[in-house]
Amino acid sequence: MNKIGFIGTGLMGLPMAKNLLKAGFKLKAYNRSIKKAEPLKELGAEVTKNLSEVVKDNDFIITMLTDDVAIDAIMSNSDFLDNLKFNSTVIDMSSIKPTTAKKYGDILKLKKINYLDAPVSGGTIGAEEASLAIMVGGDQNIFDNSVNILKAMGNPTLVGPIGSGQVSKLANQIVVGVTIGAVAEAITLCEKAGADPIKLIKALTGGLFLLSGLLGTIPLLWTNLAYWAQLGLLIATTYFLFYAAGYSEKIEDGKLFIFKSTERVSSFLFLISNISFGATITFTLNILQETEIIDVSEELLYVIVSFFVLLYAIYLFQRTKLIFQHAGLFYCLCFFLGATGNLIFPNIEPWAGGLFLIAIGSVWGINTYSTLLKPSWLGYFLSTTTVSIGSIIFIEDLIDSEIITILILIFGSIFYVWASIQLSEQVIFFIGGLGLVINLPRLITEILPDNIWPPLILFLVGGVLVVVGLYLNSIRANIKTTKP
Repeated sequence: MNKIGFIGTGLMGLPMAKNLLKAGFKLKAYNRSIKKAEPLKELGAEVTKNLSEVVKDNDFIITMLTDDVAIDAIMSNSDFLDNLKFNSTVIDMSSIKPTTAKKYGDILKLKKINYLDAPVSGGTIGAEEASLAIMVGGDQNIFDNSVNILKAMGNPTLVGPIGSGQVSKLANQIVVGVTIGAVAEAITLCEKAGADPIKLIKALTGGLFLLSGLLGTIPLLWTNLAYWAQLGLLIATTYFLFYAAGYSEKIEDGKLFIFKSTERVSSFLFLISNISFGATITFTLNILQETEIIDVSEELLYVIVSFFVLLYAIYLFQRTKLIFQHAGLFYCLCFFLGATGNLIFPNIEPWAGGLFLIAIGSVWGINTYSTLLKPSWLGYFLSTTTVSIGSIIFIEDLIDSEIITILILIFGSIFYVWASIQLSEQVIFFIGGLGLVINLPRLITEILPDNIWPPLILFLVGGVLVVVGLYLNSIRANIKTTKP
């Protein structure tokens, strides 16, 4: 089995190195910040602090660095050049100038070292899934000897002599740039002709064409852009979604709905902008980590991201008070509190996690009851489901008896049914009824493990009772709302 030295374990390099290890290759890794290479140890890699050690006695050296400056710093270093194994192969998978690739191809050839330039396209997702498009420049025989290694990371294609890989990557970027420019020119043309491009698109396709077109194009653009350009695309997408949501609030008196539902398009667009905002913050912090401007733990990174996303979710909820923003606020709060708890208590027991969910669900239910959170049915749904999940985790972690666990869950379901009658909320009754339908047959099965009919009959009867209960609850709610 060929031995590989891997230099550069950043956002792209780390998952690529992992795929090589998963494919069975023996790998030694080096990174300027050694901490970023440490995860490879779990897969059997050797991590070294010395550049000379990563190249010594290895058959293949793979470099995955940020730019020409980083490549120059490595390949012109005597620790690198003087320790390369005779007739070994250097595969540079960075995106650099074609002239830089040719320069080092010539330098290494004089030392009887083989060289391939093999930039990639596909982004971090492609790196993780080993589906990168790999454009290779170099000799056919060297490519043939290296192809199994390259296939462990993606789909390699030999496009020509040394430097051709980098030229192909540039051509790929030109296609992306032209596409973006064409879209911009089309919008400018509409504006100069006196047409409102957004209204024009809405008139032609129901108002959602621009959004669907943008979201459909993002995967294609994303896989072909450098990190800074990906960040720019995320920022532009977030701004566009926020602007489109604000615009849809204004047109037709805010009565632009999703198909024939009662939920507004603006609410949906604000929700997607919240997700996009979170991705922007995450990607920004990853770039700052990669460039060593900041150095924080993964746990603290989650806290920072969740904090900013929560602030944005609070702003959106205050602005709209609509369903998607209500749900978004709840899950963003859970994300932030969970990330903070994981930072402070990294080895938390399952029962404590369950207690945490019970607390969040209870607080959410109380605030829904006080009419702070609307619509109430969504607040109660989020509250009851979260309390239920937390209760199951809490009880099953602390109580060994299956029968006692089931009995507690049954009593909890009965309490939900009672609460639904008091509050005239069908969603609470549904959760409570569902708990009874699930847990009553479980109780009978524990008591009579060899008889399938009692729990089956009880399950069917319980289902009928839930339907009847929902119907009666709806009648009670209608009577309550029609009283003078």
